Amino acid sequence: MDCDSFPVVGNSNIYCPEQNTTVETWSCENVTAPTCDAVLPYDVVMLTDPSYNSQDNVSSKVDQFVSYNCSEYAALFFCSVLLPECSSNGYTVSPCRALCEQVRDDCIDFTKDWMDCDTLPVVGNSNIYCPEPDITEETWSCENVTEPTCDALLPYDVAVLANPSYDSQDDVSSVVDQLVSYNCSEYAALFVCVLLLPEIGRASCRERV
Repeated sequence: MDCDSFPVVGNSNIYCPEQNTTVETWSCENVTAPTCDAVLPYDVVMLTDPSYNSQDNVSSKVDQFVSYNCSEYAALFFCSVLLPECSSNGYTVSPCRALCEQVRDDCIDFTKDWMDCDTLPVVGNSNIYCPEPDITEETWSCENVTEPTCDALLPYDVAVLANPSYDSQDDVSSVVDQLVSYNCSEYAALFVCVLLLPEIGRASCRERV
């Protein structure tokens, strides 16, 4: 399980262990990194990755990757991951998985050993370009949470089945029950429920498991 692709600031309605990681913890600021300012569709961002404590650091990372000249979407992807849109609702929305996969495949010589797109949401920030197939919120139908364990844990009632590997909440239930049976973490069920039955447009926080 690779947690590094999850946002540090996740859905504020979902419990996040330690480091009271709320929107107040991370200050909003105007985009000053030149490359990101040119490509991002928003002007105010959050520095949520502790590895990058300034936009200068972000700018160096993005410019280094852009210099490889391997993908036209490289700047957009890395800027949207490292400088997510500032949200008053207490959560960040990642770019979609397809954008990550596009950059990874375009730049396979540089990304094959470390770039994992599987934990990014299929439905990402609707303001960020998502390559074909055109994956939007409308592509995935909303439904009431009926899976018993998830229904008891999730702080919302309506979710989306956005993972094509799971056709129904019965499929989700099997995964949840299997993980819970290991009795290894009190947060295991909550994490899997948030991951497989997300509230549209939101992500779980990196520190969950």
